[in-house]
Amino acid sequence: MSAAAAKTNRLVLALKLGRAHYTTIVVTATLAGVLYVYWRGEQVYWVNLPLAVLGAFFAHVAANVINDVYDFRSGVDTLAPTRDSPDFGGSNVLTGGLMTAGEGFAWGVGFGVVALAFGALIALSAGWGVYLPALAGALIAFEYVAPPLRFGYVGHGVGELGILIAFGPLTVGGAGWAAGGRWSWGAAATGLFVGINIVAILYCHHFTHPEADREVGKMSPVAVLGKAAALRLAWLLPALSAGILIALVAVRVLPALALLALVAPVMFSLALARTKADASIEAFGNLTRAAAGAATVGGAVLALALLVARLLGW
Repeated sequence: MSAAAAKTNRLVLALKLGRAHYTTIVVTATLAGVLYVYWRGEQVYWVNLPLAVLGAFFAHVAANVINDVYDFRSGVDTLAPTRDSPDFGGSNVLTGGLMTAGEGFAWGVGFGVVALAFGALIALSAGWGVYLPALAGALIAFEYVAPPLRFGYVGHGVGELGILIAFGPLTVGGAGWAAGGRWSWGAAATGLFVGINIVAILYCHHFTHPEADREVGKMSPVAVLGKAAALRLAWLLPALSAGILIALVAVRVLPALALLALVAPVMFSLALARTKADASIEAFGNLTRAAAGAATVGGAVLALALLVARLLGW
């Protein structure tokens, strides 16, 4: 194998570790932030749209890689029954010995640097302040599993709150800043809807290995409450998602057409209704994938609704 082919294979492996196929959730969140500014009738730096999407892609992959590196080092991914899954537990890259934790960490940092480079290009037109939400989100993503805070291991919902902020208001608001050159509280508020849908993915993922989480002291809501109680609590997520979206439309932060994005909590609710507390690991994995699908569809529909509302003058 040539050196170039070997490097390509390592890149593919690193992207697998970073679960690049799940980046649709952050890409649609970014599109929603950019199109929110467009719907508001403000100046839009359209050149920053692809840069913001690419920056979000690499930032998300970086966060996933770093998360898996520290979960592997803590032992939770080795203990997890989903350790060989392409979606969970290190994507079999670290747990299968295909890459060392040190190499994974280096790839994670590298992906983060690439994301920052796209941020620098965006800053040329949007201003260097655009780095504020980006760096805040990166710090939250890193400290979710990394010392000294490791708040994802503290658990009890603190990790979910961090993910809500990082992937919700900071991502959508940051994309709005990239598009319009300033912080938009409306875009940030819209990010609450997006963020809740993304939190549902993390929350459902905990059902696949609560025993492993408890063993290493990672106190996720499922590890703390047990599957039955945590599954009942999960219904709060689609309720909050729908409630936030309806409230944002009611106070005219979003156009009425944005209500079409209610498809996201409906999709997740249908998947949740099919899942029982004594379900198999595979069933909980499917629930997690359903949550990811709902978050992606919700973000995409919201972005499209904002575009159509602007074109129709609504």
